[in-house]
Amino acid sequence: MNPATGQKLCQVARAGAADIDSAVRAAEEALPVWSAMPAAVRGRIMLKVALRLRETETELALLETLCNGKPLRESRQECRKAAEAFEF
Repeated sequence: MNPATGQKLCQVARAGAADIDSAVRAAEEALPVWSAMPAAVRGRIMLKVALRLRETETELALLETLCNGKPLRESRQECRKAAEAFEF
């Protein structure tokens, strides 16, 4: 919901206990594969995430601003910082 207007922005799925259990199991199964990957491969994956965040910064920042009412420049900065974290 847009806090300024009360207008519905989008609809998202709500996870239940079974969804959470499934996500935890998937993470537990993925950890050995991720851990066994060479650091350079993991790094390239993380850089792809950072690139995608940068590519969608405008959309993500606008959604964040509409969702919580913060200034757009702050939302853009948060997107940039998230990308930097994945690059690090």
